[in-house]
Parts: sequence; structure tokens; C-alpha cells
Amino acid sequence: MSAHDDPAMLDAQRRAKQAKRVPYVYRPDSMFTPSEQWDQRVRETLRLAEAGELLTGNAVAAIGGLNAAYHGLELVKAQAVPGKIVIYQQIEDLPITRLNELKDTLPTVAALLRDGKYWTKAAEEELLRLKLP
Repeated sequence: MSAHDDPAMLDAQRRAKQAKRVPYVYRPDSMFTPSEQWDQRVRETLRLAEAGELLTGNAVAAIGGLNAAYHGLELVKAQAVPGKIVIYQQIEDLPITRLNELKDTLPTVAALLRDGKYWTKAAEEELLRLKLP
């Protein structure tokens, strides 16, 4: 029996074609395709970030410099860090440092973390002040 005659293969091909169709989401007030919904979510996220209402620092788990970028990618691939790693390309020699380790290596930066664990604009400014010429 060839793959073209195999009922299981034909069923799998039929399901794959159906999965590729773009569904519409109907709401009484409007109808959106998934890509339009994505655009709306992105616009809303940008609006919140610009208004200072989005706490983007909550996603940051570690920081590093340019020379640590490859190591950072390895950590992400291995899912060894429970969040984002921010690489500061203008800082060459800063190893990947988890935010909870900053108190040992950069205490003045650690002191500016929100609740002692969330990255902030003030912590970033202090990091750049310390590490840039």
C-alpha cells in the first residue's frame, strides 16, 4: 500500500490542510483575523510601555555584556534562566549575571532593583554609569 492509499496518511494530510486555514474570530462588535488581533495586542503593549504602565523589567532574569552574548544564548537554549537575558552591547566584559547575584558583584545596581528582584530603569542607568567610560 502506498502513502497515497493509506487512510491514516490521507487523514493526517486532510487535518494538516485544515490546520493551515486562517480562522476568524467573531465578536458581536467586530471580526478579526488572528494577525489583526496580534497587531492590536502589539499596539496596546506599546501604548502601555510608552505610558509607563507596563513593567517590562519583570521579565528580566539576567544581564550581560557583549562578550557574554554566546553564553547567554546557550543558557536560553538550555532554558537555564527563568526569564529574559539583556545583553548590553556597549559593555564588553560583563559576564552573564543573574539579578539575584548582583548584590555580590554590583551592589549599587542591586540596590536599585524593584523589590530586590526586578530590573528597573534606575538599575540600568547605574550599570551604564559604572561600566561605560
